[in-house]
Amino acid sequence: MLRLSRELPATFMAFDVMWLEGELLTRQPYHERRRRLVELNLAGPAWHTTPSYVGAAGDLLAACTELKLEGLMVKRLDRPYAAGRRAPGSWVKVKCPEWSAMHEHRRRPAGFRARSARSA
Repeated sequence: MLRLSRELPATFMAFDVMWLEGELLTRQPYHERRRRLVELNLAGPAWHTTPSYVGAAGDLLAACTELKLEGLMVKRLDRPYAAGRRAPGSWVKVKCPEWSAMHEHRRRPAGFRARSARSA
């Protein structure tokens, strides 16, 4: 395991907290969960808390593209966590177009063709 972690290092990036010190936080709005996460001061060789920004989505997406990152997680500050489902309007994952194009081959095996509605 140690050898593998040297060859393929990974970093845990926390962007939300569901449970802390015996307390279930999922009913709390995101801004409260985020405050509690930041108070943990997670910073180590392989774990960090993601930065959080309010507004400026266009600038953030441009920065993600420049850094060759996958994209952004955009969350509503006033919503509780919806366990096991994507609650409409609570959050959205915005992918950088360049990243999606560069990694498209990972989604479909070589030679795979989606069936059209007519041939289904």
